[in-house]
Amino acid sequence: MGLCILLVQQNLMPATAAIPIVIGSNIGTTAIALVASLKMQKTARHVAVANLCFNAFGVLPFLRRFAVTVVDLAGDPGMAVAWAQFIFNTVMVLTVLLLLRIFPRRLGPLDASAAREARSEE
Repeated sequence: MGLCILLVQQNLMPATAAIPIVIGSNIGTTAIALVASLKMQKTARHVAVANLCFNAFGVLPFLRRFAVTVVDLAGDPGMAVAWAQFIFNTVMVLTVLLLLRIFPRRLGPLDASAAREARSEE
């Protein structure tokens, strides 16, 4: 992200091109979780794939319009890149928290003690 901001500030790259690179690098970091989950349980692999899908499908359809809007609102192109990263991560976190509140039973308990607590509440 820092390199993209520097390139934008030096007028070597437009902010509307830097924002997709920054968001793409954020999506690319999910590859670490995918590789780490290869030798883990099935649930860990499912979570890693869900993380990749959630990050990718959550922004890809709107990326061009998102970049243009953030650049227009920020004023400073370098700040637009930083704001785009911040907005993307904040919206994704809030979306995950909302989905966890909507679908808690579908996810099931995470460990044995949580399973016992869930049974005792019913």
